[in-house]
Amino acid sequence: MPSFRSICLIAATAFAAFASASPIAGGVTQGVQVIGLNNDLNNALQNVDVKDVDVDVLNVRRELVEPAVEARAVQALPDIFKSAHEKLLVIKAEVDIIVHGGKKVDVDTVRPIIVKIGAIIAEVVVSVKLLHGAPLNVILGVVAVVDVGGLLAAVLIVVAEILTALLGCVVAADVHIVVAIIAGTIDGVLCELLDLVVGLVGGLLAIVLGLLGGVLHLLGGCGLNGVLAILLKVVIVL
Repeated sequence: MPSFRSICLIAATAFAAFASASPIAGGVTQGVQVIGLNNDLNNALQNVDVKDVDVDVLNVRRELVEPAVEARAVQALPDIFKSAHEKLLVIKAEVDIIVHGGKKVDVDTVRPIIVKIGAIIAEVVVSVKLLHGAPLNVILGVVAVVDVGGLLAAVLIVVAEILTALLGCVVAADVHIVVAIIAGTIDGVLCELLDLVVGLVGGLLAIVLGLLGGVLHLLGGCGLNGVLAILLKVVIVL
């Protein structure tokens, strides 16, 4: 029988799949503030095992997210990424309150936030899948490829900001658990998103890579090793 944690993750991701994603205008995050982790946290990050958490996001996507594709309206990539970025900024504001509180928190405090992020990215994946086989003008809308790359980079940057901030305020004993939850909840769907984008717009990840700057080295420490590996392959090709 699935654990309560798994049930919560499935419910959150399923809800996101059926939610509407209307385009929202908003600024693009230009950088990421690197929040230093103390030695105990850094040591904990070296011993992360995704098996520490019982999350099966792959089955969530197969059983709940993927069937929802047929029920969604087609949106261009800029609209999809703008909407996701705005939703992530709301979560970032919530995390900023925790950080500014100055108190260490445990895994039960940050888990719902991670689940929300995973659900937002899963919703993006659903929307992007609808663009498979569409002409480039439908995929990009009226926006240039370089600007679409900027919007996707903004999504990755704000995710890195949130996760880095969360890891900076989690008690040292829970850091490896939090990183494992991130790896099981967010890394896989982000990797799927990057793979889909590569199939739609050639060269887009090279643009994204150039815009990430100092965020790139944070991804592995945040539990996003799969995302980091995909981006590093772009570096090798270049």
